[in-house]
This record gives sequence, C-alpha cells and structure tokens, in this order.
Amino acid sequence: MAITTATTGNLADAQRILVGEGRYTAEHAAPMKQLVSLFRLKKGEKQLSLPQFGQITANALTDAVDMVSDTVLPTETTVTITTSEVGAKIILTDKLVRQMNEDVFRVAGKLLGNAMGRKLDKDLLALLDGFSNALGSAGTAITVGHITAALAQLKGGLGTGDTDPAPDPIYAVIHPHQARVLMAALTPTGTYPFPEGPSADILRKYFTAQLQGWGIPIFGDGNLTPDSSDDVKGGVFSKEALYLCWQDEWDVEQERDASLRATELVIVGDYGVGELRNAYGIEMLFDAAAPTS
Repeated sequence: MAITTATTGNLADAQRILVGEGRYTAEHAAPMKQLVSLFRLKKGEKQLSLPQFGQITANALTDAVDMVSDTVLPTETTVTITTSEVGAKIILTDKLVRQMNEDVFRVAGKLLGNAMGRKLDKDLLALLDGFSNALGSAGTAITVGHITAALAQLKGGLGTGDTDPAPDPIYAVIHPHQARVLMAALTPTGTYPFPEGPSADILRKYFTAQLQGWGIPIFGDGNLTPDSSDDVKGGVFSKEALYLCWQDEWDVEQERDASLRATELVIVGDYGVGELRNAYGIEMLFDAAAPTS
C-alpha cells in the first residue's frame, strides 16, 4: 500500500518550516562595574591623575612654646588613569535580513552588548590577581572564616607606616561554586540594604548573601575562570581599591555598505580599569570544583 508521508519526494520542500524565536547563550553575572570607583573623562581630556595623600602626625604641645615641626602635605603616590577602545562588529547581509524569522538587528545588538559587558567584567576581575596581600591556597575550601579574616585585615590596615583601614563599602567577589560552600552560614539575600537607583537592580540580581554580623555582601561571578585544578582567584576589597574610568560608554552604530548589500553593526567603548590602592584589597585563592551534592 502506497502511503504519502511528510517526507515523500518534493513534498518536504512544500511544507512550511516554523522557526521559533532564537535562544541566547546565557551570560554570567557581571556585577564588578558596580563595585569599583567610577570616573569619567570629558571631551578634550586625555588622562586623569589622582594623588594618594598619606598621613601626618600631630604632636604634643607645651604652653607658650611655639611649634617647631612643620608638616609637608604628604603625597604617597599618584595614579594616572588613561583609557583605550574596545569593540566588536557584526555584518548582516540584506538577504539574511529578508529571510530571518525575527528581528536580526535586535538579536545582533543584544549579542554585541553582552560581549562588551563580559569583556568589561573580565577586565575588572583580572585586577583581583594584582593585590599584594592574599589568603588561601590551591585546593583549599573557602570558609566564612576566610572572608571575615580578609575583612578584619582590611579594617586593621595593610598600608605602610601608620596603616589606614580600607573604607566602606567592602565587597567579596567569588566564584558561584565557592559561594555555594558558604551559603549555610549566611543570612537571606533580603537583609542587605541596597541603595536606590539602576545599579541596585543589577547588584540585587547577582547578590549571593551577607555574613551575619559583619555586613559584607558576597557576590558570585561566573566570569571568574577556574584554572586546570579548579582553583579560582576572587577578592575581598573596598570600593576605593579599584576604578573604572569612562571616556565614552558603548553604543551600537549602523553603517550601510550598499555594494556589499549589507549593514555593519559596530559597538565601541572607550574605558580604562586599574588599581587605586593596593592595600584596600585582598586576593582570595580557593578551590572552585563543581558541587555534586
């Protein structure tokens, strides 16, 4: 008995192919840009120099005796901030645009924005490896004690001479696998008083938990990459330890190429990241093997 099926002859080509809305590869949390000091260069400005002032000493005085010790305004270091361009490009042909089942420009724009956000987050995360002070070691499981020890060291002062405490706010950024190890000892997410505004929504999305009695929020960031031994370097740091400086925040621009019958979508940002105060941060090196139970 002859049966005409959906795949018989050329009938397969006569059927409508339904393509659902495309799915996107999920991006990891990218909270770092909200956790560092923010600066901006204006038009016509090439760089920003930030002097780091030290401490001065007050002396006991004797009645009717003139002070003989003069104090010079101490400048320990100067941080010079410059920026550089980062970008990406997608070329969409006219034929692709005509045949695509959904708004390909919207798809491309989202992917470009995700790429830039991931790049910026990884640039900032790379700075955590630059702190001179560190806790933990390869293969060691992170504990609440490690987080509170880092906080205590920062508050005790890690600078030279008369040590200055790291100013609030202080954050911990670790891998989600490490954050999971800490969860049993942490309070619910809702206990942390977030500030109002757009940044609050971003931080609230990626916030993991808060240590009881210590007031230090912990963020899990999957853009931290484990090494071949499943170890990851995160950090505990003051907002004033690191910086992000914008010359120009990114935006997507379209450029038509008529002879190519295509449109270029270009995204470019101009920013710089770096360290403001090494003594305000501690590198945290611990195991980040994927949990199995």
